[in-house]
Amino acid sequence: MVVILAMSPARGVRAGRTTEGMASSLDLAQFMKISRILTGFKDLDDDATGETYLSALNARPEHVAALHSLWRRGGFGTDPSVTIGDLEASGLFADKVMREIADTVIEYWYSGTYVAADGKQRVATYIDALAWRTLGYRVEGPSTCSGDFGSWKEPPAA
Repeated sequence: MVVILAMSPARGVRAGRTTEGMASSLDLAQFMKISRILTGFKDLDDDATGETYLSALNARPEHVAALHSLWRRGGFGTDPSVTIGDLEASGLFADKVMREIADTVIEYWYSGTYVAADGKQRVATYIDALAWRTLGYRVEGPSTCSGDFGSWKEPPAA
């Protein structure tokens, strides 16, 4: 695969065509592994939405390089049990580029929105945005019924 990169040399990636050892885009399985760890949802399995987010990230060369670097520096390919705590303890997020790409991935999954290649924000999903799952009483967005009529009068399950 040949990818044209337009990164600043200060960020560690030379402009030009990819060659062995240079940044290339992650595949969907790699992106989903990173996403599960960053979001804290081990059961994250929405490949269609993941593909949308990955495509949006791949539309910007700096994101391609940052994701590749996150994969490599985070040890995702060599350590199957890497956790967000491991990444934090390693100081990975002290690097501004690593912190920004991690924040972007998390933002996409939790909000259900992403920035398209044209720079405009788009909605990938509303109902399945992870923000709803964090509420504790709703596993999907509010446009769906989550119980019998009146179920809302009961306090959320602990």
